Amino acid sequence: MKKLILITMSMLTFSFTFSQVEEVEIEETVIESTESNVNSLYSKSTSDIVTGEIDNTLLIFKGRNTSLYGLKDKNNNVLVKPIFSSITTYGSTKDRILARFDWKKNGVIDSKGNIIIPFEYSGISKNKNQFIATKNNQKQLLDYYGKPLLKNTYEDLYYLNQKYIKVKSNGLYGILKLNGEEMFPAEYEEINHYSSQDWFLLNQNGKTIIKNSEGKRVFGKQYTSISKLDYDFKYILAEKNGKYGIINKYNDIVAPFIFDTVSKEYDNRLFTVQENGKWGVYSILFDTYIVKPEYDAIQKVSSGYYVLDKQSSKTFINLLSNKKVDFSNYDKINNYVSYNIVRVENNSLKGGVDVNSGKLIIPLKYQYLDISSNYIKARLPNTKLSDVYDTKGKLLFENVTQINRLKDYFYRVSSNGKVGVISRNKIIIDAKYDFIKGFKNLAAFVVKQNEKYGLVDHDNQFLIPLGKSKITVDEAKNVVHWKDKKYMVSLGKLVAIKQK
Repeated sequence: MKKLILITMSMLTFSFTFSQVEEVEIEETVIESTESNVNSLYSKSTSDIVTGEIDNTLLIFKGRNTSLYGLKDKNNNVLVKPIFSSITTYGSTKDRILARFDWKKNGVIDSKGNIIIPFEYSGISKNKNQFIATKNNQKQLLDYYGKPLLKNTYEDLYYLNQKYIKVKSNGLYGILKLNGEEMFPAEYEEINHYSSQDWFLLNQNGKTIIKNSEGKRVFGKQYTSISKLDYDFKYILAEKNGKYGIINKYNDIVAPFIFDTVSKEYDNRLFTVQENGKWGVYSILFDTYIVKPEYDAIQKVSSGYYVLDKQSSKTFINLLSNKKVDFSNYDKINNYVSYNIVRVENNSLKGGVDVNSGKLIIPLKYQYLDISSNYIKARLPNTKLSDVYDTKGKLLFENVTQINRLKDYFYRVSSNGKVGVISRNKIIIDAKYDFIKGFKNLAAFVVKQNEKYGLVDHDNQFLIPLGKSKITVDEAKNVVHWKDKKYMVSLGKLVAIKQK
């Protein structure tokens, strides 16, 4: 076996004996097994630094006066000298240790320093009893003893669900079994595996088919192509005789084979489909059209909400109530409804429409809208300022620079150089104070205005009027200190605590 030999020369001068150690590199990528003279260099009083542990058996240590790493046992005996730039705990076991000389020289050793995989790879990873080794941007699969399992190397190679190996060659993908046996050759544009059925979706020349773990085609050659519509294969888009329909994993027909196109973004049991060049919405629950196929385009905005586009008109429809609103005046409609508000856009400026009334409640003048259950933050263009609205479109604060959470659903709003409090779309404290502080368990806020202090409850009522006396709160006890007296807040009132 190739070794990196440690030569020790002893010199005897007068009554003093000392050792001089010199490393002689016989071959760059080899190391030596433990030898008796190695342990003599590292006594139990060593100042080596332990940096990691492998299998509760081996200790990774950093050598004295060096940045290199080696291995010891739990008795502090050196097993492998500190000659590596790194030894990794991830993927290593007591019998197979991943180590590195530099970023191009990775290999595997055992606990005695014997080389299992030579140090000639830019990367090595371990999975159970196999290794994926990278060299010259090509990956190969090695067994427990470092022997190649595959005839070929690949551009990419990684494990799927600990059962299969996905490989890439010349830009195309294939599947191997863990023992290296080929399941599907590397000739597909994409391969996806789904553990729920142990099925593979294989895409080749723009067509997708499904094969099982035995390599057999699911549904046989019944369909020209197959597309998964959900993870569990509840719905599968299938093509037959140039038309599309929907089946399930048991090959039951869910929707007839009458469509030119079916959008993969379905809405519960509603599918946006095209027939004879026109779009509609088909219900597989009722096995009929909910929206007849007579539109040039259909956009699903959110569950139950669609925009129907015909020539120059856009109609926003709520399928549950069948209520329709004209949206022709808007360039773009966002694909989501938040708190009954849909974002719309004209000339890159955004606003908000109430889906129930169809009214524009947030004007079209903002860079973006942040809609939440507590407020709507509308960012003004070319500035860091925002306006704040409630979800009904009422303007609450202008020229807001910052919103910070105080506690629970209460937020401090900085507006025009002053601060206030907002909660659940309602102004709790007007933005007219210089300072506001909230407390976790106290139903009140300390406010400051013109060097005067006050205590305001959650209904914007003063418990302590503005005055020059400072107000402090013991958060641990929820006790208010004011004018040398102690108080507690109970049922919206300030109650004095009797002194003992």
